[in-house]
Amino acid sequence: MAKLLSSLNLTLFDNVTGRIRGIDSGLSRLSNRMERFAARQRAMGSSILPAASLKNLAIGYLGFQSLSASLDATVGGAMKFQSVMTEIAKKTTLSPAGLEKMRESIIR
Repeated sequence: MAKLLSSLNLTLFDNVTGRIRGIDSGLSRLSNRMERFAARQRAMGSSILPAASLKNLAIGYLGFQSLSASLDATVGGAMKFQSVMTEIAKKTTLSPAGLEKMRESIIR
């Protein structure tokens, strides 16, 4: 008797990690420039807002943005999925049990 073996390989691409690395690199360069600028200002006897404060402010803002994007990617995805399932329920003749089976098969 012959056996038929089928496999499905899924690869998920993380759209956030690469962006965060780029942002972190940009923040490091910005921080270095701000430190050099602050050093020149101190040498001239002028006081400015410390570069560390500006960097922390920028990191806080980016943290908020990435949290917002993460929530949109997870909760937003679930909401879109539910919306599509509702549309399917409206346009098909599947029973509630059949819709639930289809939903479960998609999620797995």
